[in-house]
Amino acid sequence: MFVKRDADKILSSMLERVKSETNISVTTPGSVARTLFEIIADELALDYNYFDTNMQQLFLSSASGEALDKIGTLFGVTRTSTTTSVSSNSGSVYFYLNSSADHVPGTADMTASSPVSIPTGTLVSTQSISIGYNPVVWKVSATGTIPTGAYLAYVSVEPVNSIQKTVGAGTVLFHNLDATLFPDVYVYNKRDLETDNTTETDSNYRYRISKTIREIGTGNQVALRLAGLSVTGVKDVKVLPLAEGAGTVSVLVVLEKPGTSDGTTAFNQAGTAIRNVASAGDVVFVERPTELPVTITGSILMRTGAPSSEVKTAVQQSIIRYLGTLSIGDPIIYSRLIADAMNVSPDIREFAIDDGGFTVGGNVVARTNYRPKENEQVYPQTGGITIL
Repeated sequence: MFVKRDADKILSSMLERVKSETNISVTTPGSVARTLFEIIADELALDYNYFDTNMQQLFLSSASGEALDKIGTLFGVTRTSTTTSVSSNSGSVYFYLNSSADHVPGTADMTASSPVSIPTGTLVSTQSISIGYNPVVWKVSATGTIPTGAYLAYVSVEPVNSIQKTVGAGTVLFHNLDATLFPDVYVYNKRDLETDNTTETDSNYRYRISKTIREIGTGNQVALRLAGLSVTGVKDVKVLPLAEGAGTVSVLVVLEKPGTSDGTTAFNQAGTAIRNVASAGDVVFVERPTELPVTITGSILMRTGAPSSEVKTAVQQSIIRYLGTLSIGDPIIYSRLIADAMNVSPDIREFAIDDGGFTVGGNVVARTNYRPKENEQVYPQTGGITIL
């Protein structure tokens, strides 16, 4: 998850660290130290904006304009041209009122006490025009007015430059209105903006790209695996091509709840999803791995006194969690199992598995690492983890 910090948060964090980690004590507004930190915080906040913008352009769901064109090129999908007699940007951009600079873009929280007129020629852009960045700029082509008692007004806009053919919804957030004359006035575009009426919108183009990706993926190993993983209750999917010779493929479905009715339901649903994306002519075997229930009986030695029921339960849950992370073919690491139990409480002096207290698939195994076969899945048997 990308965490974005504004200049105020950065400055506050810097001042707290300076006061606690250095001898600098004068950090009041106007001081040399604070002025220096304010400059650094402003620059870092600007970089956060750049990073956020660039990161959004990496993903199909949020890319726009030229960045979306480049994603489309990867999959052989080019933006098309359309013809329309209606302005493609109609009903897309609005100016609105909000009493706080730190608000969710596009949301208003106040109404106009008197009419607010947005002049023709007002510039709006994807970044502040004054910071040296090269933004995509548009201008208001007809005066718009926020009436008394209202909170927003839509305006018509036209491109000033053509750095990008389109910009995505929610990216036009800046205007050049004088803040002293237009306090609490902000701008937002709720739809994609296009430089002309013949350019395919980002939303339509994005849909065609995603559709092409799904079509390309049908039938290959990735498609089979993703189809299985899309089912609730499936933990992992392993695809084995040529399992029974040419034209065959085996798909092992690893369940989150093996040995239960929930697991059976998830397996059946995964089988249907996988076969729906299989290539014509392929014989697909959807199989469950050999499921091996694990039982463990262990004892706790506390530093003082006997273990409480809470400690026993916590140790039991730690073992169940660890075993639950294992997929097919994953070994049970004995030292990890013991360490997870010991880490439950600093008051645990020792945890040991009893003689004969470690079974896999009903068979007693040595108290050491246990490695299942590549098509075997170990899992904690319900009620099988006993702590004395």
